[in-house]
Amino acid sequence: MAALLQWRKFNFFDVKSNIDAGKLSEAVKEAEVTCSGCGRGQVYLGDASGGVHILSRQLALTSFQAHSAPITSITAFDHSSIIVTVATGPDGGSEVKVWAPEKADVTGVPPCLRTLCPDPRPNTGGARPPGPAPKVTSLAVHPNMSLMALGCTDGSIMVYRGEVSRDRGSKSFVMVTLASGVTNLHLRHTTRHTHLFATTQNQIYCINLTTKEKETTVELDQFGCQSGCSTLADGRHEHHFLVARPDAIYSYTSDSRGSCYVFEGDKSLVAWFRGYLIVAAKDKNQTNMR
Repeated sequence: MAALLQWRKFNFFDVKSNIDAGKLSEAVKEAEVTCSGCGRGQVYLGDASGGVHILSRQLALTSFQAHSAPITSITAFDHSSIIVTVATGPDGGSEVKVWAPEKADVTGVPPCLRTLCPDPRPNTGGARPPGPAPKVTSLAVHPNMSLMALGCTDGSIMVYRGEVSRDRGSKSFVMVTLASGVTNLHLRHTTRHTHLFATTQNQIYCINLTTKEKETTVELDQFGCQSGCSTLADGRHEHHFLVARPDAIYSYTSDSRGSCYVFEGDKSLVAWFRGYLIVAAKDKNQTNMR
């Protein structure tokens, strides 16, 4: 773990301002951005009106209406051209849609391949309980797009087995219901195993999804983290699941907690990129983030 977390100072990029003469700012000036995602050389922005804006490497912008409510998350992938958006549905629960941006029509609107309105509550007497379903707070998708997991505000984790972009052949079930709302989900796939790491504010779990109908759950820790404060390390550190808490960065394997790196600060986001752990934290001596 010591080799994993060694701080280095370097330049990510050179900043060049106003390279498009304000065209991008003008194009999205009315949009209140609520979330973002990236994949396959594209940046995706979701806004408060339910719109999705797609920015290419050449800074070309296209937009389409995905939902009728603010988009809470956009998930894009490097290994697939589809994206998954989440927003509040007409019934007050969450609405999950799968899109194919590369198959957009002449007006720039991509086809919606699938729409889900997940409800983890038990079906009693052929009917769901009254009121809106618990909302989706986190999402993870298998690299081969054959499995998707959704975490909800009531602690439920729903698993969808089958092609993510198709309803046919897909089966869903509630894998487990945790003690509090799910804050993060991460899928780790190797040649032999598929593990789902899940966090709440108070716990960390690892769910072995390798064998259908023989899934197992292990509690890794009785301390959790807030949304955005966990990530998976890739490459030679592929066994590490990293969690950021105010006192330190903690590492986990699929069955136990590993070492930690003491790094105090109010952390709001962690991400892994090409061998580097990126941490956004509030400077104790300043009011801004670093």
